[in-house]
Amino acid sequence: MVRKIAITAMTACLSIAAFAQSNQPSITLDEILAKNLKAHGGAEKLNAIKTLRMDTTLEYAPGADADFTVELSRPNKVHYGFTLQGMTQSQGYDGKFGWGNDPFDGKRDAEPLGEDDLKDIQEQAEFGFPLVVYKDQGYKMEYLGMEPVEGSDAYKVKIALPNGDDVTYFLDADYFLEIREEVKRRVRGAEREIDTSIGNYKEVNGVEFPFYYETGTKGNPNTQKFTVDKIEVNPPGIDDAYFKMPEKKSAPPQKPADKKGGTHE
Repeated sequence: MVRKIAITAMTACLSIAAFAQSNQPSITLDEILAKNLKAHGGAEKLNAIKTLRMDTTLEYAPGADADFTVELSRPNKVHYGFTLQGMTQSQGYDGKFGWGNDPFDGKRDAEPLGEDDLKDIQEQAEFGFPLVVYKDQGYKMEYLGMEPVEGSDAYKVKIALPNGDDVTYFLDADYFLEIREEVKRRVRGAEREIDTSIGNYKEVNGVEFPFYYETGTKGNPNTQKFTVDKIEVNPPGIDDAYFKMPEKKSAPPQKPADKKGGTHE
């Protein structure tokens, strides 16, 4: 009897899935990518962005905020600044070399990034909105049909990156803008899945940008929330030198020891 009920339930689920599949709007991957590009503002306005600065507030724990700044420049340059309690942790990538410092761990001078951090920053340095960038890079992409995301239908597009990571984007079925990202990557031999919710789109210089991100590792209830406070398109002061690793700060000269010793009145 149990087996019969299970088979009946499975048949019903398959029938519902088949019905849903048959009623999905017919659309191709190329059409989705074209609509996504148009939704963000179109190729002309996107290509007019040469540099970008984003000032955000990062809620890394309940009631605990920090300032987080991202600067980007074509092609493939990025700089991060994380400021908390008067100290700033930075990371940068100049298109070839990645570096960072960590004053919270006593490392005030910049040094080359490790393998995992370098892979992360190289992905983030690819200028532009994700599906546009991945298409331009010629990465393998596939449309996986529709799937609900928090009650809204979404188109599902999967990208296979050359480094072995898989990235899946969910695009709102009405507006064709990204509302969710799922990344599967291998870190030190173990697979990790990172999920990010994306939303609160606003127009800046004719381009639609998301102003809210919430990201976390799958299975971990703790997440980080990014609220974008300001976006500047082609701001002054961002040149190629800005993304280079800073030189080590020389130690301040020590005062000569008092040869006489004793105390001075």
